[in-house]
Amino acid sequence: MPRLPPILLSRAARINRHLPLLLRECRDLDSARNELRWLREATDDQLNGQAVRRTPPSHGHYKHIHDQTLTSFVKRRARGEPLQYILGSQPFGELEIKCRPGVLIPRPETEIYTTELARTIQKLQVNTKRRHLSIVDFCTGTGCIALLLHALLKPHESDHHGDSQLQIRAFDISDHALRLSSENIHHNLKLNTLHEDALQDISFKHHDVLALAQQPKDKILTTLYHSGSPQSLDIIVSNPPYISPQQYNPGGTTTKSVRNFEPKLALVPPESLVFDNVDQADQFYATLLRIAIATKAKLLVMEVGDTEQALRVKKLCMEYKETWVEIWNDDSDVVIDTSNVVGLDAGSRHEDSISARVVAVWFDTEWTKWRKANLPM
Repeated sequence: MPRLPPILLSRAARINRHLPLLLRECRDLDSARNELRWLREATDDQLNGQAVRRTPPSHGHYKHIHDQTLTSFVKRRARGEPLQYILGSQPFGELEIKCRPGVLIPRPETEIYTTELARTIQKLQVNTKRRHLSIVDFCTGTGCIALLLHALLKPHESDHHGDSQLQIRAFDISDHALRLSSENIHHNLKLNTLHEDALQDISFKHHDVLALAQQPKDKILTTLYHSGSPQSLDIIVSNPPYISPQQYNPGGTTTKSVRNFEPKLALVPPESLVFDNVDQADQFYATLLRIAIATKAKLLVMEVGDTEQALRVKKLCMEYKETWVEIWNDDSDVVIDTSNVVGLDAGSRHEDSISARVVAVWFDTEWTKWRKANLPM
């Protein structure tokens, strides 16, 4: 990382003594000023919350505590700690997702494709008149995907009477993450950003996805649901660990801040391979594909790290003939797997020119027929 120009540091110091420290991570003055404003607001919120629980301090004492707290926040940020852990939350659509060390921070790219997935589901439901919907979210972390899907498919201001049903089951191997995801339901219900049905529609459970895929195929669905299991799932969505050890270690593409502060469990698949013929970085994709086939899912949506990985995963998915595979880029534009489309000009969309974020697999159902007839332009 290049050194900051002395003239920039001097200018920052004249504006506010905290800005030079924040520039270590922000790298430009506008971003540093924004972060300082957010950290001030977090300081105010924290001290005001404490004042409610006890006798408010005198003005002079409050000012002293405020300065100490703000300085502590700024120093944490200057050491590279993610802003979301310091502030305690991250906007995600209309939701406010609580963030805590030990649980992966929701990314803007994840918000974009989750929103696009919800739009696609809504259009499909109108076309197929499908009222019941079952969704599974693997590696849920903060619960952000499950909660945003519910918020978009069943808005909090809507009146959902009749036979419309939405069931979202979210799983993670981390009990710490599951506690936080449950907190996020209650937090957003208080904020009135989730429909009151969220508590009965969404469940967060412990599960080891890699172990699940090693069970007999006919046992996977019943293992997920225990009782009252449907005959099949509609949608599986996942933001799984997908970073290789080489890219995670120093010298790779993973930033120092992510390595130092975010959980490796949520980033790098374990070294013990479930599928011998699949790269370590891609183990979860082979696992999710096996689960999707075993549970007769209609759609599988998987976040990927980059275009190179997306093409590997696409190839893996296309080994199953009765699939329609798409790659969604960072702004959710769809790149069609041209080998599945008769008569399409293969040169019209170049796979090597996209910035891939998702591999979406449509299985051979009426949903796939609808998708082929209604591809976004």
